[in-house]
Amino acid sequence: MSETTRIIEIEGVKVEVDLRKAKNIDAFKVGDKVKVLTKNYSGYKSSPGVIVGFDCFTIVVAYLNDPLSYEGNGGKVEFAYLNAESKDVELCPMLDDDIIPTKATMIEYFDRAIQKSLKQVEAITERKEYFLRRYGAAFAIDKKDMAAESPAEF
Repeated sequence: MSETTRIIEIEGVKVEVDLRKAKNIDAFKVGDKVKVLTKNYSGYKSSPGVIVGFDCFTIVVAYLNDPLSYEGNGGKVEFAYLNAESKDVELCPMLDDDIIPTKATMIEYFDRAIQKSLKQVEAITERKEYFLRRYGAAFAIDKKDMAAESPAEF
């Protein structure tokens, strides 16, 4: 037996397999935890994910892009659609030893992202109030008139 061959047993029958021509086939089902490997400039980046569906010969995977980020965008859920034409994205099964985010840590990440967004909204609101005060003072327009002239916000 050489380095390129291996003897495996399938249902009691021993078979010698040439590893150069053997294929590794993974079986996945909806709900399986997987690692999504996305190619970047220096190699592959691993992100925890779960298979959420199969759609017309396409595997749909929800994954957390950079779940440990402290920039406020941690916990961003993204979707990968894998089929025969998919490039720069691969799947591999999540092992028992892999560290995956827990529900509590993900809630913390989402809360941190919410707080960052609320601070941004507060800063924009303050700038708007400042503008209304200064614009009204410069052109002698009452703040009530400014509110009537401003477009509706959504």
